[in-house]
Amino acid sequence: MKKSQLTANHWGAGVSRLENDQLISVDPHKGDNDPSRINENIVSSLKGSARVLRPSVRKSYLENGPTHNNNKRGEEKFVEVSWDKAFDLVANEVNRVRTDYGNNAIFAGFYGWASAGRLHHAQSQLKRFLNCAGGSVRSKGNYSYNAALELMPHIVGDFREHVKHITRWSTVAKEGELVVVWRNSVAQHASLWRRCRKTSLAG
Repeated sequence: MKKSQLTANHWGAGVSRLENDQLISVDPHKGDNDPSRINENIVSSLKGSARVLRPSVRKSYLENGPTHNNNKRGEEKFVEVSWDKAFDLVANEVNRVRTDYGNNAIFAGFYGWASAGRLHHAQSQLKRFLNCAGGSVRSKGNYSYNAALELMPHIVGDFREHVKHITRWSTVAKEGELVVVWRNSVAQHASLWRRCRKTSLAG
């Protein structure tokens, strides 16, 4: 039996097509004038060889504990375990580090998407979890923005003043011969989009 239902994810709205309760495609929503083709990969990814199906732990860690070092990180096999076992391993390790070294020894942060939306944002969930255990050390900002703060003063002057007084959307639209805006940035910079269109039509 075939059926369809609306769905939405990080890549926009779509229509899920099912046959005998098995997903066979995710088609563009009729209201999306420029749908992402990434949704076409959803069906194949459900059973893809790279998909992690259940919690997995490095073999030496599982057999010898967290302090064992066989210099094979990145080489050895991972062993699948139950969720209960995984929860116990994580809880025991957090308690071990807190007891032996304090919460300052726990780094809760990495840079990357790992997200299908804010609810499932891995970094936010990690920090919430460790906040319940007394807190942790974390990073601030990201590599591109922080690098700009350090480098821009040596190239074009103070970064904040440069943005505040020079790079206005009206200036970009007026002076730029070709303005390239990433698709997901158009909504964020609607003012720039309107100014560019106005300038283009006027020219």
